[in-house]
Amino acid sequence: KNNKMGFESIKQVATDVSVWVEEQGDYGPPLYILFLAIWIVATLPSSIGETIPGYLFGFKRGLVVAYLGKNFGLLLSYVVGKYLLKSKLESILLNKSSTVQAFKQAIKEEGFQALLMLRFSATPMLLKNYGLALLDVPMRDYVLAGIITGFPSAVLWALLGAASHNLSDIVEGKQSIWSVLPENTALIASVALPLVGIFVYYMVSFGRRFRIIKTKIEKDQNVELKKHNRSGRVDEENSNSSSVYKYGLALAAIVVVALIGKQLRSVDLKIIMNDTVVWIEKQGNWGPVYYTIFLAVWVTLLLPCSILEVVPGFLFGFKIGWTVSVIGKSFGSLISLFLGRYFLASRIRGYVLEKYPSLKAFDKAVELEGFKVILMIRVAYLPMLIKNYGLSILDIPIAKIVIASFMAGIPFSAAWAGIGASSKNLAEIMEGKANLSDALPEENRELLAILAVVGLGSFVYVLGKFGSRFREIMAQVKADENKKVA
Repeated sequence: KNNKMGFESIKQVATDVSVWVEEQGDYGPPLYILFLAIWIVATLPSSIGETIPGYLFGFKRGLVVAYLGKNFGLLLSYVVGKYLLKSKLESILLNKSSTVQAFKQAIKEEGFQALLMLRFSATPMLLKNYGLALLDVPMRDYVLAGIITGFPSAVLWALLGAASHNLSDIVEGKQSIWSVLPENTALIASVALPLVGIFVYYMVSFGRRFRIIKTKIEKDQNVELKKHNRSGRVDEENSNSSSVYKYGLALAAIVVVALIGKQLRSVDLKIIMNDTVVWIEKQGNWGPVYYTIFLAVWVTLLLPCSILEVVPGFLFGFKIGWTVSVIGKSFGSLISLFLGRYFLASRIRGYVLEKYPSLKAFDKAVELEGFKVILMIRVAYLPMLIKNYGLSILDIPIAKIVIASFMAGIPFSAAWAGIGASSKNLAEIMEGKANLSDALPEENRELLAILAVVGLGSFVYVLGKFGSRFREIMAQVKADENKKVA
């Protein structure tokens, strides 16, 4: 059968299985997880398979089902490619495909960052799943890269499925992602613009590096073939169309970013904050989730966030507001650390170490004093550039930094959430007129003030001791550097 008939058959299979799964009641979600895993192993179009769960089970359950099914499928693909079909796949992919050879070299040179970029790229699933399985990529890294890169698309597909009116719209590709986005495009742009810009920049940079590697491999293969068969023709892979396609995608993304950026040039941060908060306030039970994501993005971009830590207390009350603030900031710190360590390390090292040479002493301080130093750094009045991106380039486990961020954020987030919960309106918060004294109950205000003074005094004392010890370490680091120079 031709390709068109084959694709029609695939759509029919997806429809028949989905109808059957829908009839299975509580067994539907686990059955669909297995079906989607097999779908992924067979390298069939995953967008259809990921969208259907949102329609069948709603957004929340659909997201979980699609996410688990896809990652289970990736794990099965790894096992099948690595242990069951290795010899056959090697003869098809490794020996003939310069792309897979370039994958191997890119991963060897760039590490986990290259693995992430390859999973994000528009490379065929056969190469992304089975090609990578044949290389010397640990199963943990292979699966982790799939988990990280698959989540954003899983959310979009689940939203699309939940907004669909019938199954045929999904299978026929008639449902548009724009139909599930809120009407306030400026709000979406404020979050999407920096993320898309960063993504496009690194995809283009990595694509350029990848093409250099692939071209070198193709030349080496051609030389080798000519040695063995001088009179024969060398079969070369035609990568022009794929290169044009990748450049086209990058160019399209840049144009979209430029158009959105043009609309947002005159919009200041307060307007973006206010519009976003007003929109989130209307989202009901999903408000805390959306706000957590928004705060995480805001922290990642190093934008001033004290006002945004007050708002959750006003929107959701003290308890939920406190939780949202702590999780949002911690999640933002995690994203910053991840970006800094795996994507921006060279640029951060050049900029931050030149501007803040004392950062070199942090490594030594952590080595000598342990976790408490990380905690003190997170608590100290330092630029967020240092606390997040600066720490990311040091030899400190990300898990320890995130835990320290979480612990350090608890008291501050409690104070901000208390201010928000006692505020009378949103405008008061946005203008910075809300203060901590308003959050203290009048009957115990004196007692609480005394406790606050004692707590603050203890904090200043401990921070002072840390500062003294840190200066000693700085002197030791400088002395060691002078010895090396000598």
